[in-house]
Amino acid sequence: MAPIKRINSIADVAQFGESRAYAQILKRIELISLACKGVQYNGTHSSLVTPVLTVLQTLSDLIPKFPPVQSHKRYGNPSYKDWNQEMTECVKKCFFDIPQPNPVLEELQFYLFNAFGSLQRIDYGTGHELNFLAFFDGFLRVRETEADGQDILCVFFTYFELMTTLIRTYNLEPAGSHGVWGLDDHFHIPYIIGAAQCIGSLIEPQDVLNEKKVAEYKSSNLYFAAIAFIYEMKRGRFAEHSPILYDVSSIPTWTKIQQGMRKMYVGEVLTKFPVVQHFYFGTLFSFDPNPEKNYQTF
Repeated sequence: MAPIKRINSIADVAQFGESRAYAQILKRIELISLACKGVQYNGTHSSLVTPVLTVLQTLSDLIPKFPPVQSHKRYGNPSYKDWNQEMTECVKKCFFDIPQPNPVLEELQFYLFNAFGSLQRIDYGTGHELNFLAFFDGFLRVRETEADGQDILCVFFTYFELMTTLIRTYNLEPAGSHGVWGLDDHFHIPYIIGAAQCIGSLIEPQDVLNEKKVAEYKSSNLYFAAIAFIYEMKRGRFAEHSPILYDVSSIPTWTKIQQGMRKMYVGEVLTKFPVVQHFYFGTLFSFDPNPEKNYQTF
């Protein structure tokens, strides 16, 4: 069955923090961080994630079919709505190699529907990114398996590349952005995964200030892929348009940066009503209280 809305007030956010769903999200972030620690993406993947990559490629192939139209708006090209509607039809046909019938298939499809931005607002942000994380977590749990670092990186690199193409093509408005005082206009998870990748490597935190280094690392490290996208989209001094990331570059170790990115994800995404009010709950992500309370904080 399709997930339902449970967060309708700020008080519900506190209840979410005690839920099974909240614990599962933090658990998945921890598992992804561990799997990607010290791993540089080399473009390979196993058959485990082929169904996910296939649907992401299919959705990418749809973009040229809906070219942007002339619009007086700075953000939100109307052609995105046509792409989004076609995306929904494509996802409905995806079974992700899950045996049929399976009651959680509709839930997986729901999270994927909501992972690419808002049809109504023509925007994209960390709430949509959270839906993709939920989809990937559910995909693995239904198959009762885990993914290694290369599989995880392949999935999230492919998703990131699709989303940056959509943002460029349709000028998707940042959803809930804090502007210059936010970490990033659209993304957060690439910084968590990418910082984990950097642990134990020769990459230095201050390399983000060197555009040549960023260009060198962006194809193998998600942190630098996200930084490269910022350099592409924004003009001026890095310290001025991205002051938080600039400050982070002075932190001495990637271990501390990765821990900080995870804590920031809790503070700026999972505990923010404007973001999590759009996250829905079902069987895979239950709003019921978590009896173990193992993942309440990082």
